[in-house]
Amino acid sequence: MLNLLPYFQQHPGRSTMEAAVDLGLDPATIMDDLNRLFCCGIGDMPDELVDLDPQRQAVQIYDAQGMDKPLRLTRTEAGALLLALESLESIPGLVEKHAVRSAATKLRTIMHNETRGVFDSEAITDTPDEPHTITTLRTALEQGHQITLDYYHRNRDDTTHRTLSPTRIFSTDGQTYLHAYDHHINDHRIFRTDMIHNITITTTPAEPHTTTLHFDTNDPFSLTHATEKATITINPNANWLVDTIPCDIETINPDGTITATLPLVSQEWLTQFALSHTDHITVTEPATIAHTIRQRAKVGLAAYHQSQTKNQNERTTTCPEYGNGSSSPSSSSSSSEPTNSPTPPAH
Repeated sequence: MLNLLPYFQQHPGRSTMEAAVDLGLDPATIMDDLNRLFCCGIGDMPDELVDLDPQRQAVQIYDAQGMDKPLRLTRTEAGALLLALESLESIPGLVEKHAVRSAATKLRTIMHNETRGVFDSEAITDTPDEPHTITTLRTALEQGHQITLDYYHRNRDDTTHRTLSPTRIFSTDGQTYLHAYDHHINDHRIFRTDMIHNITITTTPAEPHTTTLHFDTNDPFSLTHATEKATITINPNANWLVDTIPCDIETINPDGTITATLPLVSQEWLTQFALSHTDHITVTEPATIAHTIRQRAKVGLAAYHQSQTKNQNERTTTCPEYGNGSSSPSSSSSSSEPTNSPTPPAH
């Protein structure tokens, strides 16, 4: 509001409509602020208050009470603003990112060496596929079309093909996500954009099913709506996990382990998470999930041992050890040296 005084002093006779275009404000807001400025000053006498004529066709400033220069940022304010700009710049898929970079560059220019402690996020680049992914998702949202894509499940270490109707893109904790209606399971799901590959916009109109959509920007993963909780024990060498999952620490045990609880939003997610961190955590409650995890771990371990045994037998059959009176398999070779063993398959 105080910047209106130097603005109209430098542009005498300019209308509120013209000022609205220059300042990015609504004309009605400018008029309201100008009327409030009548009450500004160092005292109560007429010569101690701002004097102006706020007409929509032209605004005249007669006495600005010394407030005739644009407000300047303090070093602390400029540094905080630069940090905010760098944070915005590091968010993948940000619209008008060049405007954010331009503003950050101007701040660095006027602050000189005082910004050396603020890291320049231009040094951080997005993953190669992500800019294309974000752009394609925005286009699909604008056009109202379905998309097809391949989605990599990190916990399961597999990729599935999906047909989705996107509903929104959002960012939280430095990650960008797609919220969409999945036509394979007939329900809404959330997807990390850096796990999306081979995305294509179809000609089929999107069916986002917004009437059944319940999305809270403050709780995008519906953690507060979980009616059940799971209890896990985290090993001392993996205490860093408490910073990566939405859990509450209940007890720090004498042996260094941590007992924590977390919202049970998805049993499948908890199962996959526990199996991928079997050397770090143990699920104790609910008992049914703990039993499922143990059984699946046994099946996986048995399959691994079976594969190891099979590979060992194949190597033994393919590359027998000669000696102790055994002869070479090749009758035409006079050498008693065994042939080179082929490289065992990678595991």
